[in-house]
Amino acid sequence: MVEKLSRWAVSAALPDALKVPVSEIGYLATLKFVVGKRIATLASCEAKSALANFLAMGSELEATDEEIELAAEIEAAAIDSELDLDAGESILIAVSLKRDVKKLATGDKRAVCSCQPLSQTLNLIEPLRGRIITLEQILAQLIRQLDFGELRGKVCGDPCDKTAGICFGCSSEGSSETSALDALLSYQKHLAKESSEFTAPNLAS
Repeated sequence: MVEKLSRWAVSAALPDALKVPVSEIGYLATLKFVVGKRIATLASCEAKSALANFLAMGSELEATDEEIELAAEIEAAAIDSELDLDAGESILIAVSLKRDVKKLATGDKRAVCSCQPLSQTLNLIEPLRGRIITLEQILAQLIRQLDFGELRGKVCGDPCDKTAGICFGCSSEGSSETSALDALLSYQKHLAKESSEFTAPNLAS
């Protein structure tokens, strides 16, 4: 999620979109290397600056040994259940559980949809139900906070998320704020259904 928001140069608005103070924004220590490398090679100077500002704004979270062990348990359970959950998302889930994080923001839809079947064999992830915030929810809040035309221009100017491009009508002549919100809500309801509401069926973040 941070990579896409940085490429659109709107990552600084994430605290307001999540309705949390800057002091509560955290990111995994690996993010600055993984996302930083991709931003450095693929994105604009504006995106690089947006990522740098986000990293300076938020708190870097280093996973503890206990959290790494839990992440390994989560990843092993996902593999056994043939779920599409990568190591990075496993660590993110483990850190969120161990630190009782109230809002876990992720742009990985596969991870969101893996939570329900994973919870059937690993009940310890149940506290995350209803706490996962998706990119669709963040974009809905950004529509309400920022100039719609400018935001649409950023999203359509860097088509790094297919769903966002569809919701903002990037392949058509134009799109309205209302139509974009309706489309985002439709996708969010689908994600909520697929995940058995590990993410909420509305656009509130």
